Amino acid sequence: TDMFRLVDSMLEKVSGGQIRRPEPGEKECMQCRALGTLVFGAAATQSAIEAIRSSPRSMNRYFFTAVGCCFLGTAAWRAVTPTAPLHHGGGAAEEARPPTCLDDLRDLEKLQRCLRSSVTFGPPRDDAPARDRPS
Repeated sequence: TDMFRLVDSMLEKVSGGQIRRPEPGEKECMQCRALGTLVFGAAATQSAIEAIRSSPRSMNRYFFTAVGCCFLGTAAWRAVTPTAPLHHGGGAAEEARPPTCLDDLRDLEKLQRCLRSSVTFGPPRDDAPARDRPS
């Protein structure tokens, strides 16, 4: 488990806090944990199948065995390591996100100004009103 803690701290530093363990009292993302374990486990299984299909003592067998072991190790890490939620709110990354003009959808005028200022679907037309042309 010390190796997993070392990997966790390295990933947190490299990702700028996007990949991190939950803070005390913060909800853990079990969906991320289960899905990650399933995906990495399936990749390890597929690599094992390809290794078995390859002829004995071939480079393909060695390659797929090594790749399968890497995926199996990653699946084990994903299964035992808790993850902070980033995709459904409540995480520290959600609080650190800069506000956008779409955050407050209650004010229709504000939303229309936001959409006019941020959405362009091609070059400006000659017959478009001046207010809709990008400056």
